[in-house]
Amino acid sequence: MFGGGLWSSSGVLSIIVILAALMIGGGMLITGFGNATGTCPLCDKVFNLGVMDKHHRCPYCFGYSESDKRIEQLSAVEEGRTEAKPTFLVPLPKAYRLPRICCVCGRPASGSRTVHARYNLRSEILPVSKHIEYSLDIPYCEDHAQDTEAASAFNSTLLGPGVETALDARSKKADGASVYQVPGLKVSSYRFYREFLLLNGIKNHFDPQIPV
Repeated sequence: MFGGGLWSSSGVLSIIVILAALMIGGGMLITGFGNATGTCPLCDKVFNLGVMDKHHRCPYCFGYSESDKRIEQLSAVEEGRTEAKPTFLVPLPKAYRLPRICCVCGRPASGSRTVHARYNLRSEILPVSKHIEYSLDIPYCEDHAQDTEAASAFNSTLLGPGVETALDARSKKADGASVYQVPGLKVSSYRFYREFLLLNGIKNHFDPQIPV
């Protein structure tokens, strides 16, 4: 019979064993990755880590840290850190204040650039999206105010140098239940990120609640 060697009892058994091994191995990887945790170096709380992420935002104090594989623990991001691309994510309330420092490097801002941002949020109840629009007056220092060509056709979320739109997740309770989407901003300057939190009273992943 054609293919008899492949579909013999021993052949079928071998295939089953191989598939089972792959499924078990894959399950172990997924489970292991999903359960990866770390201790925040700022507040000492344990939280879940995104395994593929370089930077980790603590849901309890909103401080950022990064994996230090040499000592197998998280190290706090220093106040003056700047990243080559927007990295540090803050939820964006309807009413907000922007710190008057450059979102790229954290130096005092010499001016600003008005940009338009649009967000599509999934409804918590219905299978529809809610559209929210902002007019943002983004502050820049003299060195970065002229970099107006940063928006790219390949990245429609990039609003300009050092800042881009992103969806953030908020919880209605401290236990992380009832997560809902809110508009967010990613910035390159960690100092800008920290100042934004202070100005807008954002303490963690649920306080205060942000209406959308």
